[in-house]
Amino acid sequence: MKRLIKTISFLVVLIPLFLSDPLSADQNKSSTHTLQLLITSDMHGGFTNQVMYPHRKKSGLFHIANYIKQIRLAQKNVILLDTGDIISGSPLSIYYNYLYPTRLAENPFFRLLNSLKYDAIVPGNHDLEHLSLLENFYIPGGKTKWIAANIQQSGIPFFSPYLSIHQPNFKIVIIGATTPGILIWSNISTLATTRITSVKQALIKWIAKIKKEIEPDFLILAIHGGLNPMRDDENGKLNRIPPVNDIRSLLPDFPEIDFIISGHDHQLYPYRSNQKLRYIDQRPVVSAGKHAETVTNIKLSLQKKGNTWKIINHQVNIFKAADSNQNKPPMTSFSQDYLTFINEPFNWKVHKASTTIAASCINELLALSFSDQKTAGSLFPSIEKISLYKVKNQILRRKHIYQWLRYPNHAVSIKMSHNDIFLATHPKPEFGKRRSAYNRRLFSYFKTEWNNTLNKQSWWPNRKDYKKNKTVKISDYHFYGGGGVLSAIFLKQKGEANITGKIFQEQLIDYLKSNQQLEPESCQFLKYQSVTSAVSPK
Repeated sequence: MKRLIKTISFLVVLIPLFLSDPLSADQNKSSTHTLQLLITSDMHGGFTNQVMYPHRKKSGLFHIANYIKQIRLAQKNVILLDTGDIISGSPLSIYYNYLYPTRLAENPFFRLLNSLKYDAIVPGNHDLEHLSLLENFYIPGGKTKWIAANIQQSGIPFFSPYLSIHQPNFKIVIIGATTPGILIWSNISTLATTRITSVKQALIKWIAKIKKEIEPDFLILAIHGGLNPMRDDENGKLNRIPPVNDIRSLLPDFPEIDFIISGHDHQLYPYRSNQKLRYIDQRPVVSAGKHAETVTNIKLSLQKKGNTWKIINHQVNIFKAADSNQNKPPMTSFSQDYLTFINEPFNWKVHKASTTIAASCINELLALSFSDQKTAGSLFPSIEKISLYKVKNQILRRKHIYQWLRYPNHAVSIKMSHNDIFLATHPKPEFGKRRSAYNRRLFSYFKTEWNNTLNKQSWWPNRKDYKKNKTVKISDYHFYGGGGVLSAIFLKQKGEANITGKIFQEQLIDYLKSNQQLEPESCQFLKYQSVTSAVSPK
């Protein structure tokens, strides 16, 4: 009898275990996964800086490529990502993207980029300036998936909205997005049939679709956009476009996002190895710096409880190009045509001068190079100072001009009023700041009586001050809204703009080639000295 009672008692205890849902038992067990990410951002076509700037710390894809290859060989399931502004911004990229696009296949940056086989690249605003090159060369010629959920063409996503990666018992989705600021920084004709929606609007649509169709274990937002909503926020509102840098304001609306990788603002965080991750709205946000100066290597230890994965530990390693043993690429990496182009000597020798005086000279020469009988003057980005380090007593070469004028701007001929010019040359700081942002300050050069009246704005301006009757050259970046200039002076973009074909650097070079004397007093540091193309490259 006692034995029967014991048997019945044992069955009473055992039966509920058989009747219970086996899944609920599994859910109480913790599982783990290791996720490793290699991240770059804002490389701006930088293959190496050692050809243009041999005395600076190393930067460029060439100097970090071996590290990337070694990590991917040593570790399985490493995901390699870039958050945009990848193909444009270096002298090398200017040569291929602007001057000789038919020879893009020779670009050593593009060849090396392909060999690394990035898993995903998010297009940045400077990438979208070359939309046709992306569509016809960079994307089909590469081995990487470009992702952006908020870019459409004729109502269809221009890029893949997201990338899905399946690792053993673990599903990852990386959704891409880019800043709508491209609408105020670039020639809108480039984006004639392309629509850039708000990031928030795109995420609402695609995250719902991803959750329904894939049910990812870990959702990453890779975005070419900054953290600070104040940056360019005023310009965005004036131009009536979606928020430009609004990661902070986005996150509370999307609890599904587990990890954020940002770009665009050239920040590096974490900024050193073994540093803790930065959390915003209880999610980690990582940014990988600029110009291929670094690679961010992050290893996440994840643990699952129920249906949710949590980061329980992380390891950060910041690899610096300056620490690479890849010192200088062989000259055979470059086409001989490019080396000849960048080292072309001009009939001018550089003498001693302060960086401020030298910058004043280049500012004035640039204005003069664009002036003609029809123009009253020009409003161009100011070169605050230029580096003469290791250039003194050398023959001036094209590479020096490209060092001093970094951006491939064009000039636009438009009609402006006295009041327009005053507003463009005397911008007010945004949001009560003490100084206006660098991209709102324009260098003015007028050879008329306007030079004497630009600082004399009367308390009650005359009506003639508002008549747009002066033809002025202005940087295309500012004409299309960079720095908020378009909105501040109420310009119209249709029908009145005439954009020059040559970029600033080449326009200035043509001017130097055609003159033996330079008018501005500040240009005494350049002395005419005849040279021939036989002078050997430096």
